[in-house]
Amino acid sequence: MTHGASKVWFLAGVLLVATWTAEAASIGGTVTGADGEPFKGAFVQAQNLKTKITTSVLSDKTGK
Repeated sequence: MTHGASKVWFLAGVLLVATWTAEAASIGGTVTGADGEPFKGAFVQAQNLKTKITTSVLSDKTGK
């Protein structure tokens, strides 16, 4: 990779991080099953409606 190309990728990464942190937010809660107990392995998705970027995570053993 040339020095110019690596510089472009670095700047693209900086812009991505700057955009992401500018739009930072948090979501909290617990996923529970029908029995009311924490549910492990549920897909949880959040989408920024402005940028259309979607983040997907799995709930842990405590439903977080």
